[in-house]
Amino acid sequence: MTNFDFEKRTLASPYTVPDGFFEQMEDTLAMRAASIRFPQPRLITRRLRYAAAAAVAALVIGTAALYDSPASSPENFDEIARLFQQLSPDDQNSMLESYQDDIFMNE
Repeated sequence: MTNFDFEKRTLASPYTVPDGFFEQMEDTLAMRAASIRFPQPRLITRRLRYAAAAAVAALVIGTAALYDSPASSPENFDEIARLFQQLSPDDQNSMLESYQDDIFMNE
């Protein structure tokens, strides 16, 4: 392996900076960063938050309404039984065969 002399291979930079330039630049940037005032949330952002909250509330209320539907109350089963009795025997048998294995009907 040959000896490589880094000092002989490098070229002198034609650019120079004044003494203390980087320290002064660092202080200037720190002062500017400290003085930055971030803008208040825009009205659109605030409205978007309200719209998202309203959508979540509507979803919760809608879901609660589905679980507390009046069709599942016991007094409506009498009405369903009465309507079922009005069907012809063939229609009754067809419905019973169709919904025999339905997991929601056979709870």
